[in-house]
Amino acid sequence: MASKSVYFRTRDTEGHTCRFLMGKRSSLSDDDLAQVVSNYHIPLSYRARLPESGESCAATVAEGCMAVHEISFRLGFRLPLHPFGVEVLRRSFLAPAQLHPNGWAQLAGFFVLCQERGVPPTADLLFTFYRF
Repeated sequence: MASKSVYFRTRDTEGHTCRFLMGKRSSLSDDDLAQVVSNYHIPLSYRARLPESGESCAATVAEGCMAVHEISFRLGFRLPLHPFGVEVLRRSFLAPAQLHPNGWAQLAGFFVLCQERGVPPTADLLFTFYRF
């Protein structure tokens, strides 16, 4: 089964390759990738690309790079990542692709509820309701 993974290089890491912890080839085409970038207004500075052949679960993500499942965008993930998302990932010791796509939907919902209540969304507040 093919995955729908997208890689992003967030800054120039010349000499490094961005790799994602996924052993399956992406089913997205270059046209699909362009559509994802367009639909979700991904800044061009993120330099999106598809996983290369041979990138597997044994690979590592190079410094300055990250991998994101395409479905995560449909469930609320956005770039640039809001400071709340950064705080949650750092406190959980997770990379963006390590949070299940439904987790992004939960974070987006929590963020919206906080905004509606006039409460600043923080990792501490989130962790009183959820365990990661």
